Amino acid sequence: MSLSSGYRERYFAVQILFGCLLLLLSLGGCKATSKVSGYKSLKGFFKDPGFFENAFTGFVLYDPLTDKILFDQHGDKYFTPASNTKIFTLYTAMNVLGDSMPSLRFLEKEDTVFFWPMADPTWLHPDFPGGQRANGFLDSWDKHLSICLLPTVTPRFGPGWAWDDYRFSYQVERTSMPLYANRVWISYDSLTRQVNITPGSLDFRFFWDAQETKITRGPLSNDFALSIGKGTPSFSRTFPLHMTDDVAADLLEKRLRSPQLAMGQACPLPGNGNTFHTESVDTVYRLFMQQSDNFIAEQLLQVCAAMTFDTFDIDRMIEFAKDHFLGDLTDDPLWYDGSGLSRYNMFTPRTIIELLTKLYQEKPEDWLFSIFPAGGRSGTIATWYSDQEPFVFAKTGTLRNNHCLSGYLKTDQGRTLIFSFMHNHYPGSSQGVKKSMDQVLRFIKKKF
Repeated sequence: MSLSSGYRERYFAVQILFGCLLLLLSLGGCKATSKVSGYKSLKGFFKDPGFFENAFTGFVLYDPLTDKILFDQHGDKYFTPASNTKIFTLYTAMNVLGDSMPSLRFLEKEDTVFFWPMADPTWLHPDFPGGQRANGFLDSWDKHLSICLLPTVTPRFGPGWAWDDYRFSYQVERTSMPLYANRVWISYDSLTRQVNITPGSLDFRFFWDAQETKITRGPLSNDFALSIGKGTPSFSRTFPLHMTDDVAADLLEKRLRSPQLAMGQACPLPGNGNTFHTESVDTVYRLFMQQSDNFIAEQLLQVCAAMTFDTFDIDRMIEFAKDHFLGDLTDDPLWYDGSGLSRYNMFTPRTIIELLTKLYQEKPEDWLFSIFPAGGRSGTIATWYSDQEPFVFAKTGTLRNNHCLSGYLKTDQGRTLIFSFMHNHYPGSSQGVKKSMDQVLRFIKKKF
């Protein structure tokens, strides 16, 4: 029986509509999935000049089991990595530190205990259970306490950092004796109009019912001004401290039970001292990688330098790491800080792949997946790359007009693949780039 042309058109239209509805139900939308289903291989995504919104994009996909590069797009080109730099910091710390964080080196001599801060980022940090341990250790001595300082070469800000970002909590100062994460912690209750500040010994000038709510201080002072606008809802914020050695010593003295604290009184050499440890390094690594904490990243390199050279010198520590831990990388990392705030940093995607492979060979998969952010589950990708079970475990890196994602991907076939996505120089928001990456990674999950 033959069908009329009009009936055939209606019949096929219904079939197309029905198919689209099935796609909407199963994959979350026709428009979002049509591009993925239209590509037969990864090349299709990268041949479309508009897919990554005018970004300069590098992408390498590697199978560690077969030792094969499965895809390479500009893998040998240098990109600004942003917080992908933290993967290098993690690997350096793993090779220098033990299983717990060195906090103090100490030496008992007659009626005095001399101690050298080791740049421990957990000291009085409210997010770490062991943040009080160093204070408890110092309070356990019924003797005079004398702070001794290792030589310091590291400047408070890294090379290539923005000078006026001292006002923001993502760019706190690098110091030898960090306390309270080198921040002030401020909360405001709109019902009671009460302000709580930690550490409480700081001086603040308050301006109530101001035109806007803001926190300000000068670049080289801790003269804080807190303005609270009329009708401001409750909030909790952090703000960087200008943490000099004298400020740190003053803050520490106010927290110790012993009033016998002094600084630099005929300090002996630290070489004969013992080391007091605090937090498990895994706890530190997990927080700094998942929250992409710049302060912890920088302080980790400070701790490594203190352990290696008895000197706080991040530049020297980076060169040491490149020579002793990363000398087998194909492309020389242009590496300038621990966090990735510096725009001087430049890595290639294949360099990051090689480093991720070293991590994969040296650490159990479960450990890596617990340290890296998990898609749809934790850290900076808690709202991206989600599925019933996490399949992406990767470190983000974001600066204005730059976004990177590098890590591990579990496929439906049970393979663990290593990838590095690097995007530079795109205009506007990173949302479009992230949506496109989501489609590529889901394609890999399904097809590889």
